[in-house]
Amino acid sequence: MTYKTALVWRGLCGCSYKNFSIADVDFFVLDGRYFRENPLTTKNPTMLGEEQKKWLFKLIKSSSATFKIIFTSVPFASKVSGKELSDDACDGYPEEREELYRFIGENNISGVVFIAGDRHRADARKIKIPGNYDIYEFLNSRLTNDNGYRLVEEAEGSEYLFGYNALPHFGILAFDTKKEDPELTYRVVSMRDEDSPKGIAFVL
Repeated sequence: MTYKTALVWRGLCGCSYKNFSIADVDFFVLDGRYFRENPLTTKNPTMLGEEQKKWLFKLIKSSSATFKIIFTSVPFASKVSGKELSDDACDGYPEEREELYRFIGENNISGVVFIAGDRHRADARKIKIPGNYDIYEFLNSRLTNDNGYRLVEEAEGSEYLFGYNALPHFGILAFDTKKEDPELTYRVVSMRDEDSPKGIAFVL
């Protein structure tokens, strides 16, 4: 197994975004805060910033890995906040979100999966993108917080697969890229493992 990593730091306080590879899987960790513009006061605001976006686009386009895992602090899926105000998530940056979807489709970039956080629950959904393949998004972000957000089973533009918010939890990703149809499994593990959902295996 090979492991490669690269880290990019910018600014006095330091934004951070990085990529690393494990075997046949490439990981891209985004900084969704440092470059963020206020979506309530800015026309066509950016969350990623041009510098980080160019970095991401270049690397995912050149990646030959079976899976390209993009980590983001907030969900890409639309209307899944679980609270009234969702502009903090990618819903506040719809043009930039569509730009990413379009870039993936126009460049035939396969195997993209989103891993998101911030919503104090776990779920899995399939984002329906016209003219492109469906992209899975796995959400997990309640390791220590006792206050879980409600599950969002109905959301425009995506298919809900499963969710969990009963107890603090974490998620496990397992990859098998040697199969004829490579497989990614996402499992949610609660603080009491016997209460955990079984998770779902996805063949992409």
